[in-house]
Amino acid sequence: MSAQRLRLEIDASPAYEFVLSIAAATSAGNREAPAELVSEVSGFAGGCDYVWAHLLSAAYDTPPPRNVTSFVTQVQAMHPRELKLRLVGCYVRYFRRATPADVIAAAVDGEAAAIREFTATSYPDDRLWQSALSALLPLSGWETRRRLLGALRRWQKFFEAQHDPDDLVAEVARRRIQARALRPEQMVGAVMDGWEYVAEPGINAVLLIPSLAIWPNSHVFDHNSTKIICYPMSHTVAVASMSPPPELLASFQGVADEKRLRILRALAKEDLTAQEVATRLAVGLTTLLHHLDVLREAGLVSVSGDRRRTYALRRVALTELEHSLQRYVLQ
Repeated sequence: MSAQRLRLEIDASPAYEFVLSIAAATSAGNREAPAELVSEVSGFAGGCDYVWAHLLSAAYDTPPPRNVTSFVTQVQAMHPRELKLRLVGCYVRYFRRATPADVIAAAVDGEAAAIREFTATSYPDDRLWQSALSALLPLSGWETRRRLLGALRRWQKFFEAQHDPDDLVAEVARRRIQARALRPEQMVGAVMDGWEYVAEPGINAVLLIPSLAIWPNSHVFDHNSTKIICYPMSHTVAVASMSPPPELLASFQGVADEKRLRILRALAKEDLTAQEVATRLAVGLTTLLHHLDVLREAGLVSVSGDRRRTYALRRVALTELEHSLQRYVLQ
């Protein structure tokens, strides 16, 4: 039996960058944020950025477009026990490998013996993680949520005053185009500097989240059946300027296939229906419709009509493709 194909998501919603900006401030500080605010978010997590990164699962559960306000509302609606379970990594395999989930749950419920076992078995040599457990485990669920919401709301005011999503939005658009030609495992390697993705039982989806806040670090963990990979983007403008525009990548993706080039050649002679193209090229209709969709997304063909849909070559798009390539390469 062949392995199940991974489902790939690429997203940079504000809620993700909001959470990651707090994680980054906890691990490395933030010169733009007030010192007392940085101290508050760091102190809540015992100085461990893992705690904040675990909140990405709550951001993921927030309905799109996942803005900061809706994320904070999502956290406020969570049961305190569930929230605390997430913060201490109960759903992350890395922590469940060290400590059974039932022990973690009992520790969250305040059982003294479970707290001792959790603390003793959950990576005792990791000073920051131990500091996080010392900060969080003594709190009740309700006190945890109260303090967390206070910190989130105060950080929200700082974050929204300085957050500019444009570079992250452009990165997502570029990577989604790139993903059309790569398997999900290859996309992980592309954004993680060659890091090899190894399939894990029970993981059927990968969420890639670009972040400016965490540069040069990354965060990799799982939540239920999803592997969450947060990869860093450089603030260097020169690097961004070297990236080809998404529309250029889309156009070349459209022509980077023998069948799609043959389709364009057929449409150059006359407008045709999908069935007519399939017949002339001896290609299955389902396969042909897939290639036509790619060509439409690349802006290389247009479609008209309702009951009898006819496809046409957009000749101006071929000219623009040539000009766009020249502008990018020769600029």
